[in-house]
Amino acid sequence: MEDFDMLNVSGTMVSYYFTCKRKLWLFAKNIDMEQTQPTTDLIIGKLLNFERFKRERHKEIEIEDCMIDFLTFRGEVIVHETKKSKKFEEAHVWQTKYYMFVLRKYGLNVTHGVIHYPKLMRKLEVNFEDGDEEKIQNALIEIKQIVSKKIPPPVLNRSFCKKCSYYELCYV
Repeated sequence: MEDFDMLNVSGTMVSYYFTCKRKLWLFAKNIDMEQTQPTTDLIIGKLLNFERFKRERHKEIEIEDCMIDFLTFRGEVIVHETKKSKKFEEAHVWQTKYYMFVLRKYGLNVTHGVIHYPKLMRKLEVNFEDGDEEKIQNALIEIKQIVSKKIPPPVLNRSFCKKCSYYELCYV
């Protein structure tokens, strides 16, 4: 577990690991194109979280290098994430599970979370299941390997690349 503490992995990095390893590498090298050239999707996502959950008291909780959208407490800690679309739902699920993993590391009772898709008027329950901790630890090992390389992984060349804020770094 000590190796993972030194890694400084954010939820964004975990999400990128499940979406695009090249984007993960670039982000880890402090090339954050979403800050310099935010996409419309990113801006809409931030606005949705701000506008839809105004009443939540425990918003934007920062722990280690993670920024959790909000937490609720109903006999246990429940992690909530807000996303614009479900296009990268697997990445969203693992980002949420990673937040649960981090909170559990501090001894908190966290067994599930919720991913909110306000524009779709949908939410997805996420449970921390047997084997998730091992899968996250393996992902953290791979993330460490990816970010320690001198050159980025190859371009994916998928249809979603055209809307990515890193597009110019990959294709121009």
